[in-house]
Amino acid sequence: RRMQRAVFSDAGPSISFPLAAALAPGAVFAAVHFHAATFVPLWFLGVAFAWLYWKSGTLFSSMLCHFLFNLVNLVLCLIIGSGSN
Repeated sequence: RRMQRAVFSDAGPSISFPLAAALAPGAVFAAVHFHAATFVPLWFLGVAFAWLYWKSGTLFSSMLCHFLFNLVNLVLCLIIGSGSN
């Protein structure tokens, strides 16, 4: 992941949000989850995380959002899963 950040995040620092540079790591983010049905939504999420990193200047904000996203999904799975006995 460090290489992914190094290759893609420095592609256009002098312009407004480098969408073209965020599309590739967004696709990598989606691909490493190995689930074809969620590839497109995860791609958009990866681009959103790239935007958040670009806007905040720190990886912590993207990591926190990733954690919260996973936490919400886990809680929803536990709630939905516990209701279907």
